[in-house]
Amino acid sequence: MNERQLIRSLEDAVRELLSAGYPTVKQGARRVGISVRTLQRRLHRHGLTYSELVERVRDEEACRLLQEHSRSIAEIAARLGYSDPSHFSRAFRRWEGVCPRTYQRSFKAACDGHGH
Repeated sequence: MNERQLIRSLEDAVRELLSAGYPTVKQGARRVGISVRTLQRRLHRHGLTYSELVERVRDEEACRLLQEHSRSIAEIAARLGYSDPSHFSRAFRRWEGVCPRTYQRSFKAACDGHGH
């Protein structure tokens, strides 16, 4: 498995594990079938840490879920492994520069304005 395939497989594994809480590096390594040390070494070669990868996946998933409009902030927070929606809101603000509700509203307004 090359580095790109490893990253993609690990991102998929993290997505699947998120709703049960923050996925540990051990869980991620087990899912892609390599040791923790090998996983960390290969991520490092790609310029990433495990926690950075998890945060990136959480950010992408948060944006995708917020764009669906059908879920509450609390539901999205739980789906992403946050025990407290306020922790999710702070993290989202750090990633995207706006609170989740503002992001959701602005995306909905953009879609409504384009006939979606």
